[in-house]
Amino acid sequence: MSYLFGGFGSILFIAALLVYVAWKPLGQPPQQSNLVLAVVLTCVFFAQAAFAFYQDFSSSRVMASTKTMLPEHCVAVRDAIQQNVPRADLVPGDLLCIKMGDRLPADVRFIAISTDAHFDRSILTGETVPMHGSVDSTDDNYLETACIGMAGTHCVAGYASGVVVATGDRTVFGRIAKFSATPKEGQTSLQREISHFVKIMVGMMLSIIALIIIVWAAWLRRYHSSWISVPDLMVDCVTIAVAFVPEGLPIAVISSLTITASIMKRNKISCKSLKTIETLGSVSVICSDKTGTLTKNQMTVTDCMIGRLVMTAAQVARAAKVDAASNDGPEELGIMGGVCNAGEFDAATLNLPAAERNINGDATDQAILRFAESIIPVVEIRKQFRTIFKVAFNSKNKFMIQIIQPVGSRRSDTSLIMSDPDAPLLLMIKGAPDVLLGRCDAIMADDGKSTRPITSEDYQFVERIKNQWSSQGRRVILLARKKLPMSMHSLSTTSRDYEERTMEEATEGLEFVGLVAIVDPPRDEILDVVRTLRSAGIRVFMVTGDFKLTAEAVAVQCGIITRPGAVNDVTALSSDNKSLTEPASFVHNDVEASPTRAIALSGAEMNQLGHQEWNKLCDYQEIVFARTTPEQKLRIVKELQAREKIVGSEPLTLTCDLPNHLL
Repeated sequence: MSYLFGGFGSILFIAALLVYVAWKPLGQPPQQSNLVLAVVLTCVFFAQAAFAFYQDFSSSRVMASTKTMLPEHCVAVRDAIQQNVPRADLVPGDLLCIKMGDRLPADVRFIAISTDAHFDRSILTGETVPMHGSVDSTDDNYLETACIGMAGTHCVAGYASGVVVATGDRTVFGRIAKFSATPKEGQTSLQREISHFVKIMVGMMLSIIALIIIVWAAWLRRYHSSWISVPDLMVDCVTIAVAFVPEGLPIAVISSLTITASIMKRNKISCKSLKTIETLGSVSVICSDKTGTLTKNQMTVTDCMIGRLVMTAAQVARAAKVDAASNDGPEELGIMGGVCNAGEFDAATLNLPAAERNINGDATDQAILRFAESIIPVVEIRKQFRTIFKVAFNSKNKFMIQIIQPVGSRRSDTSLIMSDPDAPLLLMIKGAPDVLLGRCDAIMADDGKSTRPITSEDYQFVERIKNQWSSQGRRVILLARKKLPMSMHSLSTTSRDYEERTMEEATEGLEFVGLVAIVDPPRDEILDVVRTLRSAGIRVFMVTGDFKLTAEAVAVQCGIITRPGAVNDVTALSSDNKSLTEPASFVHNDVEASPTRAIALSGAEMNQLGHQEWNKLCDYQEIVFARTTPEQKLRIVKELQAREKIVGSEPLTLTCDLPNHLL
């Protein structure tokens, strides 16, 4: 019924009804023109309802596929008996039995689990490596803890039992599906403008109709009764209503948005609803990721540090060939980069030069793998090691771990890695320098042949080089390693204890091997894009997980920050700083003419902000958010929306990267 009588539908229905009455029985004799008008109004009434239904039907079809992502039946224990229960009949408190291959129908708190149980959460988090399950809570975050099984995720190994804690729309999967399928409360900007326009038009229409009825009743009916009869008056009032009320406006709006959606689809942009298209035209702030969005996602290692020796990538490649006998440093760095790496060369392109090979893996791993291949034959080196355990990189830890064990002798010197075939396990770690540098208590010599304790001078030197490279817009990755105690051999690699012990070992006692600096050039068109957006009054913010200096430098290269020497930090938001409380002005066509204010802050700094600080922050024209987690990205969007900003975000994902680029 809402399709028929919503919007202008009720007015059209009343108008058509009045004209029918004016035709018969009031028409004496009945006039065919009134019947034609009534039929036309009826057709418009049903056509408008059909268009409204089609719009909702199209939106519902997009999200209907999510129903196939959950199982129809599952095994639950009821009355001490395992029963095959329909998913729709599950309630919180049910005891589920989960085995390998099952897809979880609800959010579950594990109470018993096998040591090898793993769950694929890629549908929710984007992480390709299955997560080890546990009966113990491993994190305060509901999305991160291993004791919770999420609806829609797969059990890829082992078995488990768990108590249902959430079903249907109350699960994480259900909330995301509902968030994507159901319009947000309130009206969009276009809807508010149309509603305001309609109210004005209806007000004018009713005023004129009332005036006509008053004139007819007070004057024409008394002195010229034969001029306008009651049926004619009804038709005249309907004619005025039809003339004033834009009955075709909803159809015109939906048609224009549909055409726009078709154009966007041809440009490989997918929208889940027509309202999204209108909102895109009303965006006042765009929050963009850095890698792959502002940049080309074509990373290359340009520089590196071996011990305390700083070299370019080309110099390292030459040294590995010329000074291999006297200098093991390049080879040690190459082994670290090639083995502690989630990237894999495509077997079909192994005969090609390293720069032309296809690599399966993210852009950072690809860059380091190509760099390692320029120093050593990665495929051959990997055959000399057996991977015991891996901890995949994620945005929370900001590092990856690989535990390896040698399977043969590589050379006869005293290398840390291969001196003894029965050597203890070796932990290799690669990640953010600001996270890992403080965990290092040793540093490899420049020639790679020995190790010495790290000093405060070494820390300062590494920090200086890291900041120098970061300020040039390069991503800096630290590589380190550690011999593990023999007690690690006694633990099962499929147990939760092994992962916890690995994470514990990675917190201290690391040996610093080196740094690599990776450049990812901005897209060729990004300067013009940012300039065009700014001329339209749209502010562009960068939200990234990279180091703050790196993010700030790339923001300058992309035109997001226009005055590199005038970038504030979080201290500018302090409540006692009066110089920044005035509203920021913004000149659309001349950025240099406006007193543009820029600020860069990290996720940790953002967590300390209160309401007043957020008010000041949202007044800035140029903002760089660095070292942010998915939760912090969501908070940024919410804080901006709370201050009546219309935010377009790419890909500020709710859990991790779900689903990337979904509008």
